[in-house]
Amino acid sequence: MDWLAPTFGLVGVLIGGVLTAYLASRAERVKARSTALAYAVLLRDELTIASSRIESALSRGRWGAVLDPGLPYAAGLWAVEHREGVREGSIWPESRAMLAPRLKLAEWEILARPFLLIATISDRSWSDDPNRPLSHDDRANFERCRRQVKTEQGTATQN
Repeated sequence: MDWLAPTFGLVGVLIGGVLTAYLASRAERVKARSTALAYAVLLRDELTIASSRIESALSRGRWGAVLDPGLPYAAGLWAVEHREGVREGSIWPESRAMLAPRLKLAEWEILARPFLLIATISDRSWSDDPNRPLSHDDRANFERCRRQVKTEQGTATQN
């Protein structure tokens, strides 16, 4: 029976190791889920800000809030920076790597599409004057972006 104590010791170590690994894995999944939920809330808020500024530009018929204070994650729209201002930061670049592996392709496309449209506004339309009237093309681009942002916001609210 000299082998009984070491055997129980070994079994205890093995069970303890498996239990520790399981609990650590579970804690990591909970942390990742919490982080993903926090990103989802921040991204929804970011899209709400973008939507509000696009709505303002469309209702006033001028670039206005799209340029100053600007759309988060809108590269190339530099009016605020030209006046020594700082464009608001965007959580999108940081959150993409966390969210992409957790979403199905269709869900990812719904989430990413408004940010891609926002990022490319300056490719389709460009101005550095907030008082410049929206052209027909500007208005069409902003309408497309607004519809996509609204679609994503509705989808995020349902999930």
